[in-house]
Amino acid sequence: MRWRWMLFVVGLGLLLVLAAVVIVSAIVPIGFTVSAPGRVVPGRTVRATAAESGLALETRDAGPVAEGDVLLRQKSTSEERQIAALERELVVLRERRSHQQERIAAAEGQRVVETELVTLAGSEAEGRLAAVQKGVGPIEDEISARVIEQRKAESALATSEHEILKGLAAGQSVPRMEVARAEAAAATGRLKVEQAEFERRRGAETRTEEARRLRSEIEKSRLDLAVIETRIDDRAVLLEITRQIVRLEAQRDELRREVERKTVRAPWAGQWGEVGPSEDEYVSRGDLIGVLTDTSIYGFVGEIRDADLPWVKEKQPARIRLRAFPFLKYGILRGHVVQLETHLSQEPPVFAVEILLDGDGPYAPASGMTGHADIEIFRGTLLGYLLVEPGGRSSVSGLIERLSSLRAPQNGSRSPGPDPAGREPAQHSPEP
Repeated sequence: MRWRWMLFVVGLGLLLVLAAVVIVSAIVPIGFTVSAPGRVVPGRTVRATAAESGLALETRDAGPVAEGDVLLRQKSTSEERQIAALERELVVLRERRSHQQERIAAAEGQRVVETELVTLAGSEAEGRLAAVQKGVGPIEDEISARVIEQRKAESALATSEHEILKGLAAGQSVPRMEVARAEAAAATGRLKVEQAEFERRRGAETRTEEARRLRSEIEKSRLDLAVIETRIDDRAVLLEITRQIVRLEAQRDELRREVERKTVRAPWAGQWGEVGPSEDEYVSRGDLIGVLTDTSIYGFVGEIRDADLPWVKEKQPARIRLRAFPFLKYGILRGHVVQLETHLSQEPPVFAVEILLDGDGPYAPASGMTGHADIEIFRGTLLGYLLVEPGGRSSVSGLIERLSSLRAPQNGSRSPGPDPAGREPAQHSPEP
């Protein structure tokens, strides 16, 4: 029983140790880097060539240049004269266009005033027409009707009185003078009825004529508004002037592009050197006129081993340690991998990695400085590293090889020999 208990304790201890190893491999972060010896090179270099053939009127001497500086200007006298003539024509046309716009603005203001006046007159006529048709007309008709009824009643009363007096006169009870007076009054009543009828008809005709006149005024106002809206102004002239300006500007821009094709400018700030032609010298199309090196961006070109090639990828971060002061004493530069190259023409083949410096270090490097770059090829846990081992090899054997490479310089297992450029041989180093 004692032996069984001891075996149980030993097995449990082994399981706990194994579990601890697994937990550590899955939690504790580790990192591996690849060391690539090399040197600092300019980040960008361009060989400037002439785009057209012609005489060189202006050249730039070797030295620092700013972005947009003229490196070469070739003769373009005829184009410049044409540009100057077009500029003079454009000045005249722009003045004409300005005057035309002022005239159109004044005409537009006058049109607005005329529109308001005509609209006001039309609204007034419409109001008066509505008053004639719906306000004054019915009232006058009602008054005329009542006057006619009154006149008819008075006429009927006078006629009745005349008939009564006429009957009494037949019996000689009433003098003839009274009968004649009654007959005159009856006749007067009939005339007043006719007069009232006439006044009613005349009022109706007057209102009809007034309504017809007001309708004519309203229609005239509408026609005046239509005439104002469709009035021919100077916009056609302005449109033609604008077309001429656009055409001349297009010709001028084309000539400027022609002149610009004969002008070579610096695409960025940097160091201008290897100047070819001089002033008043004929330059053929495609001739080299100089080399522009960008001094604001630097890169680092180093060599890596063939075994490290599957691990190095673009955009991986890197830390560059230079041998020159103050980098050797105060710190490092940072960058990222931008390109991998394989030079099979050399024996043995060379695997080069190009790193672009971030440019945020405390000191600016110079082209030609040597050192080495530590490229971070893995950052994570031991378990994650075993799962991502590239190349189809055993993960454990790859890890053993990578760890044993730390002792390669001491045990002599790999000695690539001195580099012709004085660079250190490529090494592997883990970064805890």
